[in-house]
Amino acid sequence: MNAYLVLDLTIHDMESFTEYVEKIPAVISKHNEKLRGTGTNTHGVGR
Repeated sequence: MNAYLVLDLTIHDMESFTEYVEKIPAVISKHNEKLRGTGTNTHGVGR
């Protein structure tokens, strides 16, 4: 089963957010899954 997560965020504390993002791969691999792709779109989707 595939799962997709698309977020529209306003980040007020980039330092804390960066620390959070760095932990994501470990959480995903803990559940024997793989991170298929990551990226940022600073222009937004559909704007």
